[in-house]
Amino acid sequence: MSASRWVREVGEADFDQAVVAASRDTPVLVDFWAAWCGPCRMLAPVLERVADDYAGALIVAKVDTEAHPGLASRFGIRGIPACKLFVDGRVVDEFVGALPESAVRAFLARHVRSEWEAELDAARAARRAGDLDGAAARLAALADRYPDRPAVRLEAARVAFHRGDVEAVEHHASAVSAAADEYDAAQALLAAVDLVRACRDAGGAEPAGDAPEARYARAGCRAVRGDFRGAFDELLALVESERHWRDAAARRALVALFAVCEDDDLVRDARRRLSILI
Repeated sequence: MSASRWVREVGEADFDQAVVAASRDTPVLVDFWAAWCGPCRMLAPVLERVADDYAGALIVAKVDTEAHPGLASRFGIRGIPACKLFVDGRVVDEFVGALPESAVRAFLARHVRSEWEAELDAARAARRAGDLDGAAARLAALADRYPDRPAVRLEAARVAFHRGDVEAVEHHASAVSAAADEYDAAQALLAAVDLVRACRDAGGAEPAGDAPEARYARAGCRAVRGDFRGAFDELLALVESERHWRDAAARRALVALFAVCEDDDLVRDARRRLSILI
């Protein structure tokens, strides 16, 4: 018997109710296994960990093929472990063999949103709507529960960037490991944090004037506010007038902001303008 509350044993008597009907409300991953099967024993703890992470957004139903050969025959099971994912009463995907945990998670991610992913989506939506405090509160709770999720760390770094919190950007972005898919985006935030620092050093308000320091700080304040068009304009003007100022700081800041800005059309235009200048 599994220690996870989200993993259940099912058989012929309750399969249609516990799997087919239940999958109309919650996706159900059916694991066809047997006690003599070594790979099945390897896969079992992986499925338990994944089910616990989904925290009710996914149910794992285990079918012992020795005890319930009728179900194995019904679903054409020829090798085990075999897993079939039921959504809305039907099989939508499947795999055979003891996949590594990363592959199981990738398989499920195509069809199921976990609780933490849904909460991360809500935090991201709050940030994009300008509710930085609400986004930060959601992310703080997520980081407490899932401290090793690079996607949570990256979004926390993004929110910190737009709050002008240099230390928090560095704290969260530097926690994203080089092996994570989010690593490059986290490194871009670390590279762009100098703009946040410049804005903070200017008192958080856009300084006047055309001096390189003023333009750079203005670009930082605009990026913090989410005005990437304005930030790009200032930095491009600085590249044009003072290309080598502070070791080409404006060009380096632009390259970093290209990875931070989520408006692809705006980034494409700014890249084109930069290529003309250099």
